[in-house]
Amino acid sequence: MKNLIPILLISMVCFLWSCSPTDQTTKEAPQDVIIELTSGTGDDSEVQYSPDGKHIAFVSDRSGKLAIYTKDLETGDVKRISDEVNWLAGIDWSPDGSKIAFASDKGAVPDLFVVSVEGGDEKRIVGLSGLDFNPKWSPDGSKIAFMSNTSGSFDLWMVSADGGEPKQLTDSDREEYVSDWSPDGSKIAYSSDEGGNYNIWTYSLEDGKKTAMTSDATDKGNPQWSPDGNRIAFTVYTEGRSKLMTMPAEGGTATELFSFKKGINGYEWAPDNNRIAFYSNEGGENDIWLASLDGGAPAQLTNDAASESGLKWSPDGKILAFRSEEGYTHLYKMDIESGEVTTLTSGEEREWSPEITPDGSTVVYVSNKDNDNDLYAVSTSGGDPKKLFESDDNEFNPNISPDGSTIAFVANQNSVNNIWSMPIEGGAPTQLTQSEKGAYDPNWSPDGSMIAYMQITSKGEDVIVVMDMSTRQSRQISDIAEAGNPTWSPDGKMIYFSKDDSNGNPQIWRTGLEGGEAERISNFDKYVFVDEFTPDGKSILVSYHTGVGFDLGMIPSDGGEITTLVESDAWDVGAVCSPNGKQIAFMTTRSGSNDLCIVSVDGSGFRQLTNTEGDEANVLWSPDGKYIIYQREDSDANLMARSIAGTD
Repeated sequence: MKNLIPILLISMVCFLWSCSPTDQTTKEAPQDVIIELTSGTGDDSEVQYSPDGKHIAFVSDRSGKLAIYTKDLETGDVKRISDEVNWLAGIDWSPDGSKIAFASDKGAVPDLFVVSVEGGDEKRIVGLSGLDFNPKWSPDGSKIAFMSNTSGSFDLWMVSADGGEPKQLTDSDREEYVSDWSPDGSKIAYSSDEGGNYNIWTYSLEDGKKTAMTSDATDKGNPQWSPDGNRIAFTVYTEGRSKLMTMPAEGGTATELFSFKKGINGYEWAPDNNRIAFYSNEGGENDIWLASLDGGAPAQLTNDAASESGLKWSPDGKILAFRSEEGYTHLYKMDIESGEVTTLTSGEEREWSPEITPDGSTVVYVSNKDNDNDLYAVSTSGGDPKKLFESDDNEFNPNISPDGSTIAFVANQNSVNNIWSMPIEGGAPTQLTQSEKGAYDPNWSPDGSMIAYMQITSKGEDVIVVMDMSTRQSRQISDIAEAGNPTWSPDGKMIYFSKDDSNGNPQIWRTGLEGGEAERISNFDKYVFVDEFTPDGKSILVSYHTGVGFDLGMIPSDGGEITTLVESDAWDVGAVCSPNGKQIAFMTTRSGSNDLCIVSVDGSGFRQLTNTEGDEANVLWSPDGKYIIYQREDSDANLMARSIAGTD
């Protein structure tokens, strides 16, 4: 499936691991008070307490676009302090409480800004050519660490809090993700896949020395210093379990706090240095748990139908704020001529990643109906969905063969993704890849004889691999690393893909099946992504960034200039061409949420088909071009706060 919003490619490595059953017994937490910090429609996220604990800052789309808001916890007053933009993330309050740093796509993709908590003009402090985000204030408030791929891969950078020339701290061809300052401001903890696996590193500001705190062959991430600076916590998947570990800040043996069957999806040290709050989908939805360094089983703080995330302790350690999301995602069918909408799935589940069979009779999709992510099928005429097979693993990314007989998909076993296939009529799945690091994004060739997919090498590089489905033999078709989104040309002779240029801007490349040197076919000074080929194979529909939003365009398949088809200040993305090549369906954020639109292939006849509070995504044309299949997410996310027992 094509990505709905290309900018989401900057979402960083999240260690969302699942592992073998746990023999730990969890304990119930005391029933403390939970209050609502924000309410109403919209999505509120990234809650941050002010250093004095009297205010919170958060990101919300309550006005249609994203902006930063603050709330006075005594008076309840809420005000917007930043401009409204299409994308904004990574807010961080300055230590003196006077400013907030953040990443935004205001005029670029994205840059770093600082704004006063009283509001007013935003100041751009970093505007490098690549992606700049995840700002972290130093404890003394004089500097901001961040990450950027301006040099080709993600590295650690630093800039004065007042702006000026950014300084690159690390420079390697591997990926490094800034995570946390030491409390004394002398070091920065980060994760890096230098050496092949993600390990925990520190960077010393005094001498520029990089130190590997861990070095074994397991992936680790999200290092955080304890508030007193004595220990570093991190997450790791090893020995079939998802674990939270701590180690002495100066190095030494790491200690396991606990392990879960499901992922540990985020955590936060308590100010007392002795507790860590985290969220996990151990019980189905993401719930909040509390672990003590003194040992014992974690206590479960929430156990409801909502999905919690984004933890933040109050400065006094008595309150835990978090994001709580309730909602669902379902599949719909729209008749293009009449506009009639038919609901294909319903209930309290989330269904996504629809794929339609070549005869238009069936939609295959992913659902979390039974807690795990499983593959289902439903008739395009409606009716009861059918689970395709039973599994304790998570399956996703289905892709139907051109003859409609087989589904290729990704299954996660022991925290490793691999490619599988199964008959669409049912039967036992067959594992196609045996990658130790992971394989993903399967795409059938037009004649169904091969599958192209992404594979992670032992060095941690993402490369394009092709498998012959008759022999099950695989081969890497290009020596280009860190590629993505492999897309077959309609004649099956070439594979097009995305790869960053030397300035960190994704561009379109292609290579033949015999490998050799890849050819760059786009030469745009900003981001450009392949959406889909036109049916005749002569042109490629693309989404590209203009400095404000994303526009839709067309580029010759042999390379050349982009012809703009749809332009606005919003995000117009995810173009899908009708089977007759005359119309394009796509998504837009012009009305605030993601809505479904169509336009003629020459850019005329724009029509917005939906205008709901939900977010539409993953658009598919029926083979006869008479209707469109899509998914819509209807959810609200508010901020909550829970008092924690034993903190008086």
